[in-house]
Amino acid sequence: MLRAQGFRVASFSNAEELLQALPETHPACLVIDVMLPGMSGADLLERLRADHIQVPAIFVTGRIDAPQMLRRRGLGDVPCLQKPFEPGLLLQAVSRALEGAA
Repeated sequence: MLRAQGFRVASFSNAEELLQALPETHPACLVIDVMLPGMSGADLLERLRADHIQVPAIFVTGRIDAPQMLRRRGLGDVPCLQKPFEPGLLLQAVSRALEGAA
């Protein structure tokens, strides 16, 4: 859906793959599943922030408590889309994140 709207999209199976590709990809926005295999989505965002990489992020999750868990971990109010969600909500979230980063 994001590609159909003209966004360039890269997919990664886990956080470690993204971290390896980060120098070449220069993402403008990340859509991260909270429950990634290996390093969790929250761990990934903590790592990026510790490395001073400021990229807008949106979490997708099946966990009802995800927003509270992210705040407890000091990650602030990162937008969370609860699965299943309407595809248009993802497009809106990404558009808002990119507007805020500009």
